[in-house]
Amino acid sequence: MLNGYHGNSAFWKDFINLSNNPYKLKTDLSGFRCLFVYVSTQDDLSTQNYPISFGYMTSLLRMNGADATILVPRPDTYDKRMYSDFDLICFYPMVALLHKTLEIASEIKNDFQNSRICLFNSDQHQHEMILCTPKAADYAQTLMVQCSSVDFVLVGEAESSFVKLCEKLATGDNGFADIPSCFYRKDNIVEFSGKPIESVNFDMLPFPSRDFLERGISDGVNIFSPRIQSSRGCVSPCLFCAESSRNITENGRKRSWLGRNIDKFVDEIELLSKQYKVAFFNVIDSSFEDPGRKGIERINHFCDEIISRDILSSFKIHLRVETIGKLDDELLLKLKEAGVDVLVIGIESGISRELRSYRKITTLKENSDNIHRLDQLGKFFNFVGFMMFSPFLDLKDLFEKVQFMKRINRGWDYLAMSRNLLVYKGTAYHDLIDTHGLALEYDMMPGVASYKYQDGRVKYVADEMGKLKVRCPEIVSLNNLLYDVQNIMSRYGNKINKHLWKKETSFLEFRERIDQILFSNQKVLSQYFIDLIDLADMKWSDEKAELIYLDQVHNFISDSYRETKKLIKNILKDFEDSGLATNRLYLKTWISLTDTQINTAGGSVV
Repeated sequence: MLNGYHGNSAFWKDFINLSNNPYKLKTDLSGFRCLFVYVSTQDDLSTQNYPISFGYMTSLLRMNGADATILVPRPDTYDKRMYSDFDLICFYPMVALLHKTLEIASEIKNDFQNSRICLFNSDQHQHEMILCTPKAADYAQTLMVQCSSVDFVLVGEAESSFVKLCEKLATGDNGFADIPSCFYRKDNIVEFSGKPIESVNFDMLPFPSRDFLERGISDGVNIFSPRIQSSRGCVSPCLFCAESSRNITENGRKRSWLGRNIDKFVDEIELLSKQYKVAFFNVIDSSFEDPGRKGIERINHFCDEIISRDILSSFKIHLRVETIGKLDDELLLKLKEAGVDVLVIGIESGISRELRSYRKITTLKENSDNIHRLDQLGKFFNFVGFMMFSPFLDLKDLFEKVQFMKRINRGWDYLAMSRNLLVYKGTAYHDLIDTHGLALEYDMMPGVASYKYQDGRVKYVADEMGKLKVRCPEIVSLNNLLYDVQNIMSRYGNKINKHLWKKETSFLEFRERIDQILFSNQKVLSQYFIDLIDLADMKWSDEKAELIYLDQVHNFISDSYRETKKLIKNILKDFEDSGLATNRLYLKTWISLTDTQINTAGGSVV
């Protein structure tokens, strides 16, 4: 899947002549060829676009005269013709597919001994940022020792490091010691430059290239949902997250959060919306707003720019609970007017003790109150980040967490109800479980640590909930459909979908029936979970667990799935009759892709 849009300079042309642009090289890179490879299980790039860092690096190279190409292969395919005649081949080491990625890198090295292979990941969410943690240098060195096909690893924010590496390779300079945070090979020995990470200047970075985007335009809208970024980092100190301590610098000083100029951010949105007909934007910021008064001003400024420019699009953004508590109803409605339809909110737990152990800066009451407030407002799809299982829980904790999920009306969400805490190497939480003797020995490559549960009974429940997606695949399909219906309902009030308003009666009937389905699913799934807790508390039996599943879950999930599918089909037919291009609703389950790939940490018990 090679891109065909090398000649489009829309993303970098306005940046090439900016005075003192640190990313505009003195060296003309004409003739230098670079390939960016993102291994993906998704055939449809509309649900999982390539990393935005590849877009940034592609624009940086093209701005400097180089030839840059993006390739998105499946992990089970290898065609050597795709990898020939490149000066540098770059891979994005996403945790879930790291082994497959390195296998492809090894095959390339076998076929093209003179090829240079580089790894980096300076953006995205924590499950992809294994090279941006405080211990990223240790990880990178181990990775290079274990995988001889890798020639370079760039640690942390990679923009400056990358363009300097390309300049070195283009000019035949093999002195890599002055490249910031760069691992390289010298005489078959892995060396580290030791030079500090250089500042990221968002305002000088060109817009990330959007190869493949033209392919998504249909019926006046784009079925693709491009990732877009307005900030990096997060001010929250959560122990389990790589974002809280990632390597971001500004003016030579470490920062926890770094934001783009809002005007330029909206410039990029306007380009994508009006030239590429993008209807839905996946804003990948871990935290859209910076703290305090400036954060509120930033949100206001974003809304004002979107509204004043008459940009009709839909947005998914991440907001912290404490920020939502500071937004009055007027500003929340203003967010909706600007097109924000989906809010991702990390509440993470339903017990106070665990929130404190994670160093979350919100309370259980704040989490509950703000979710209820948003639900009552009825304007957004509020997707909650929640981890049901973690190493230090007991059965009483599990029961309290189920009850909490019921109180906030999220007990229908199978992925949340079955999700294990993923512990990443380099995070403070990994150090914590290691101190308590709960971290297990594991393969370094994936970057995710297996762990023990202090209470062996918790493992029984966790394993049984995890088995559901294998035993009854329809439960994940149903979960995805229920996400989709939330998307439909959240976008009903978006100006871009004004045709929907002609079908208000149909929509209200649809909403009422979906609410009933959500309630019924919550009742069944929560009770199944509680029965598993009771079984684990008495004496576990696989036979009894199977009987509970067959009696309570199997037939219900199948019936619920069929009904939900039918309801969606009928409402979409209604909307199409009113003149709406339903592609505009973006009915693709983008939010659960990672969950379905790496949902279970696994491990043994004490």
